[in-house]
Amino acid sequence: SDSFYSTTKNGLMLESTKYDASSIYEPVHNTDPPVEEEPIHILITVCNGGNNAQEVQSMVRYHEAVDLLITIQRYGMRKSSFADDDDDCSTNNSTDVVASSSCDETIIVHIFTDDAAMLSELFLQQSPTSELIDRLDIRVYNMPTRESVTHDYNKYRSCASARLYAPHLFESIAKGRRNNESDVDVSVILPERVLYLDTDTLVTAKLRPLWETSTTMFDSNPDALFAMSQVCILRWEMGPYFHRGYAGENVTQSDNMTELVYTVPNGTCAGYNSGVLFAHLHRWQRRNFTRMVSEQELHATNHNYVMPFGDNGILNAMGARYPERLLELPCYWNMRIESLNACYKEYMGNG
Repeated sequence: SDSFYSTTKNGLMLESTKYDASSIYEPVHNTDPPVEEEPIHILITVCNGGNNAQEVQSMVRYHEAVDLLITIQRYGMRKSSFADDDDDCSTNNSTDVVASSSCDETIIVHIFTDDAAMLSELFLQQSPTSELIDRLDIRVYNMPTRESVTHDYNKYRSCASARLYAPHLFESIAKGRRNNESDVDVSVILPERVLYLDTDTLVTAKLRPLWETSTTMFDSNPDALFAMSQVCILRWEMGPYFHRGYAGENVTQSDNMTELVYTVPNGTCAGYNSGVLFAHLHRWQRRNFTRMVSEQELHATNHNYVMPFGDNGILNAMGARYPERLLELPCYWNMRIESLNACYKEYMGNG
């Protein structure tokens, strides 16, 4: 069944005002309708494996997802202009209007999982977690049944590649609602863009600047389909399976990945990491991104190269072949241990 669980979000809509320069002390109410700020849409996938060992691992993923949600609210949400410096978005005090309204933006988190009831009831709705994420609009859905051989949600690991078929995921919600209610247009449900986050990601800064950056980038590049950051190596001893995997096409089936080990030079960029990924879902739907994924997999088979790390390799290989589809995010939006040195220099270089 297409079960749906949702948390509640309390917020305060403020009336927009403007000031007439000729009477600076007299507030003039804006007669135009207030411009509604675009909500931030976040996509997370987390799945239960199926056997005992995988179930233990999936519990780890559930805990990771909870930690991610807590950091989204605590550090990723913007505070209201009238909030005190000590206020944050991590608590809810319904008796204090200011405290309960210390965050004034909407962040919608779409979570697709193979056990919506377990994730919601045993993790998200339990105290104290429920109080630490109560500002977020969290929507938890059951992963839809695979309806086509082209919809492989389990490349690399359980449901890790489901995001490649994100329009289909949201279409399944519309289909479920049509079955239970009335006709629902998928375009109403499908966000224009989503920020996909791996469950082991931690948010440490406000998300609005990143969201607005993606808006500008996609508006300026009408052919772009997704955006992610490069992985620039600090100094690491690793095998070609890891290094070349990010690069996409240049690992052939004949490589002996267990024997070839080399040092990646300091500052070398080894491709892109999609743990922080912007996906323009309206373009994915219009241009049939599912077919693009299938074409990329067929191209790899025909040209005898592998794409390690499942969907991450697919996105890297596709971006290498069709650079117009890929936008590069500044690396400081996806800080990784192996990238700290090079990324810090980039960050300081941009002020």
